[in-house]
Amino acid sequence: MKEVEDFFEGLRNINKYEEGNIERKKVRFIFSFIDELLLQDKFDVCNEILATIDLNYLSPTCVIAVLAITLPAREELLLRSNFYKSAKSWLELMRSDVDELLKGLD
Repeated sequence: MKEVEDFFEGLRNINKYEEGNIERKKVRFIFSFIDELLLQDKFDVCNEILATIDLNYLSPTCVIAVLAITLPAREELLLRSNFYKSAKSWLELMRSDVDELLKGLD
């Protein structure tokens, strides 16, 4: 799917070409890109993104951003619960406050 490729290419381009607060720019990109897909009811594309995200490539902040922006559409995003479980396990490797971080995002 072209949109899935565009999503990951957009994140890579932020790393390559942007300066300043890269983390903030990634979060903004995640929110705007996924929000646009959800507004267009492109749940299949969102599911594909959730299924293919490499958690090791994103920061905890970006992972939480993905969970936050997809929360309102969780009923339509069948792969979101798997992403949530994977994200939680991944975050637990680095942080002790995971339950607090993810509160309300399941």
